[in-house]
Amino acid sequence: MAQIEMQAALEGAAAVTAGMEHQSVGRFVVDTLESTMTYELLEDFASDKRDVRIHGFVPRGWSTDPIFEIPSTGREGSWRYEEWQEKNILAGLSYLTIRPRKGRGPILRAQLEPLGLPEPRLEDFVTVTALAGSCQTQFTFPGVGTDIPIEMEPAQVILARTAVRETDAGYREQVIGCAIRVGGGEVPGIGRIEIQMFGEENPGHIVSMQKETDFPARMTLDVRKRYITPLGNFYSDREEFMAENIQRFPPFGVRFTPIEPKVPLRDEKTGKVVGELKLGWLVPLCYVDAANFPPRAFPTPIEDNDQTY
Repeated sequence: MAQIEMQAALEGAAAVTAGMEHQSVGRFVVDTLESTMTYELLEDFASDKRDVRIHGFVPRGWSTDPIFEIPSTGREGSWRYEEWQEKNILAGLSYLTIRPRKGRGPILRAQLEPLGLPEPRLEDFVTVTALAGSCQTQFTFPGVGTDIPIEMEPAQVILARTAVRETDAGYREQVIGCAIRVGGGEVPGIGRIEIQMFGEENPGHIVSMQKETDFPARMTLDVRKRYITPLGNFYSDREEFMAENIQRFPPFGVRFTPIEPKVPLRDEKTGKVVGELKLGWLVPLCYVDAANFPPRAFPTPIEDNDQTY
């Protein structure tokens, strides 16, 4: 039986502030064969006294919705999760919230993380990974507005990595291909937009920052996007992002910043510059179920005068 012990410790000085005797919330064990997480809460956190919920999936410092509420029947029990959720759980991307059932009191938080994490490394084989994330971009279009924030839905990204190789200088590196769909967004004055990958090549690159090691590493992503709007279809030349001192891959919770913060926006039919994008940040957040990816997460051909190319 494959059992992995997890830890959940209150963040910062929360235990002292709340008058708790323990920093640890209890014992949690994931059974990967049964797709269950069993729990044994310490007395301070018993669910008949407190509202205890499991949230997912985001790294430490981010918040999201609850996915399981521990029943108010005592301190022990189990949660049967969906199979696709396991990678997120074992990556430490779920967390607990604990609050009093009666009266006032602070809301406590504890990230659920596996004990004894393996040494991070660049894998020596090709992988395909489905991710979700968050990003921030502003839209400028003549006659409509300047630097209008796009209210974006979470991004959906598929990463396919090549086998790792060692450079002549002794550094280790991988090339990454990505398919991206932000899902959509709202632009005031324009309306609903869809955002897709544009073109066939959307490369990324991850390179170790020390010789003969994998992490920390520097990673770049060079993405071209297609913007489908009520005003027409447009594309960006290059949207390049970079992050340094990455400690493991995927780099969940790491903020990527644009190399060039301003990108021309071109008309899809003519190729002429008709506007501008001001790039903000890009943050990978969690794994998603690849089976639920919509077809538009993949390259979409350009259609013009009944010709596809």
